[in-house]
Amino acid sequence: AKVARVQTRNGRLVYLSEMAPAKVEQVPYFDRVMPFRVDKSLTGGPLKLSDGDHPRGIAVHARTVLHYDTGGKFQRLKTKVGFQQPEGRLGRAAVRVTGDGKTLFERPDFRGDEPPADLDLDVSGVKRLALEVDFGEGQDVGDRVVWANARLLRAESTR
Repeated sequence: AKVARVQTRNGRLVYLSEMAPAKVEQVPYFDRVMPFRVDKSLTGGPLKLSDGDHPRGIAVHARTVLHYDTGGKFQRLKTKVGFQQPEGRLGRAAVRVTGDGKTLFERPDFRGDEPPADLDLDVSGVKRLALEVDFGEGQDVGDRVVWANARLLRAESTR
């Protein structure tokens, strides 16, 4: 009853919020840049999507591209992508995941009134992974996107 949390590390799972991006591209809208944040919303609160709170993740504002050097060491990228609530309810953005320049996921008109998207992407052999959120319709109103519980998984060992 006194254990609040158990965390194990076997080297197979790495949260993107534990990795520093190799490169960050942020384009302001009307000269206002909102720096990305890890494990909290852009305003410093919890990461909250329409399906509830998420303890880990990366919050970004359009236009932001985060590039990660993954060295081809991972097999899967798993995340839930959606708009921070309640601020993102009116948001519209283009959301994309690329691996070595190849599109792995794309939703050109992702909307804040839609449910979050569960992603489970094959990133086998990918050396450079990019998470991109671009301006959508409606300018920059509510374009606060969360990559909730974004994590990379290595292939299971065959030992």
